[in-house]
Amino acid sequence: MTEPDRGAGTTRSVLRPLTVVEQSAGGKRDACDVQVAVDAALQETFKLASLRDGQEVVIQAVLEGRDALFLAPTGGGKSLCYQLPAVVLHQRRRAFSVVICPLLALMQNQLDTLHRLGIKATSISSTQTVSHNRDALQQIAGEALDSDELCMIYVTPETAASHRFLDALEKAYRRKAIGLFAVDEAHNIHVWGHDFRKKYRQLGELKQRFPRVPILAVSATATKKVREDIRSQLQIPGALQIVRSFNRPNIQYDVRYLFGDVDRLRLRTVVEVVTAHAGSCGLVYARTRELVELVTLRLNAAGIKVGAYHAGMSTNKRFEVQSKWQSGELPVVVATLAFGMGIDKGDVRYIVHADMPATVDAFYQQSGRAGRDLKPAVSILLFSADDVRRLFFTIDSAIYASDTLHERAVQELEDIRQMFTQNVCRRKLLLAHFGEALDLTKRNFVTE
Repeated sequence: MTEPDRGAGTTRSVLRPLTVVEQSAGGKRDACDVQVAVDAALQETFKLASLRDGQEVVIQAVLEGRDALFLAPTGGGKSLCYQLPAVVLHQRRRAFSVVICPLLALMQNQLDTLHRLGIKATSISSTQTVSHNRDALQQIAGEALDSDELCMIYVTPETAASHRFLDALEKAYRRKAIGLFAVDEAHNIHVWGHDFRKKYRQLGELKQRFPRVPILAVSATATKKVREDIRSQLQIPGALQIVRSFNRPNIQYDVRYLFGDVDRLRLRTVVEVVTAHAGSCGLVYARTRELVELVTLRLNAAGIKVGAYHAGMSTNKRFEVQSKWQSGELPVVVATLAFGMGIDKGDVRYIVHADMPATVDAFYQQSGRAGRDLKPAVSILLFSADDVRRLFFTIDSAIYASDTLHERAVQELEDIRQMFTQNVCRRKLLLAHFGEALDLTKRNFVTE
């Protein structure tokens, strides 16, 4: 059974006692009652004994009606920071919370977990039936008999920007039934919002139309520039920022350099790595569908039970592969970049990057899907000069909305190239990318 993610780390904010306040109908502040409700939800609903660093401050801010931006490493407990307030807000004033997710797989994973915990949550998406989506909109608008039962609703940015959804929210807002807007994987506002998912750039309309509803944005990968873009696009310039350390001390970062017949060596190396980790759960990432299929065939030929996952497969097939991987039936999945985003599976022992990601952020995200249980894990990158040349060619051949976006893509690729061609500790370079210095006095990690 999966549980809300609850990783470890240290916060840059100073924690203070939770003195959450909420304005009741009579106008009285009832901080003590809310504290009791938070503790009860944590222990009775989520089956957790205590909050981790940073979570307390975020939950407090949200229940005070403040906007917030929470940055924590993968496995850092970000989802709990909107799920727990959603439960409290629903219990206290029958309000529902809206969670905006980038991927249907991530959405379904969280819904499955919430349902096991007995939390009433649903989604509006293309994978649902027309009648289901219609009923969900009626619940939001308060036009269904069971409207008060809804605790959380999950949608994509495209649904969140649709007229039908916004019209339903208007009706809910008038009856003060919206508790919170949560934007999961919020760095995608910056990464994807400029080109193929432009609806991300329209999420700021939520603050315009529903100013009294707090917005919480969470992410595992956001530089200072990206954080500024998130706050700007969501129109929450005064949002409280809680930034935890990006260091994942239990993950070792390893690089295998490929020379000569790169394509042949790539496949052979992947098989060797996966074979060396036989009996462990792992992920192999590849940038293209073609490489996903090729690596999958080679692993199958080596007698390794493996599944493939990419956008060219049907939705049902992708869900099947994800489900089998999460249950342990499939120990290894070969996938394109988005697989695993936000999925809470603690026992992933290794990640293989069959070719180089195009950005440091993508490398960090993919690597961070290992070791969420805080036990030792490894991220192995297969590096070749051929991959770098292909990526630069792809960028130069692509059509960008502006010269600025093209220049950003080139710079991001140069950043990751330098990370794996310098004789410097990769952990130090990785943390520096996010504006964090490596604390060498804390020898609780491997220096690569």
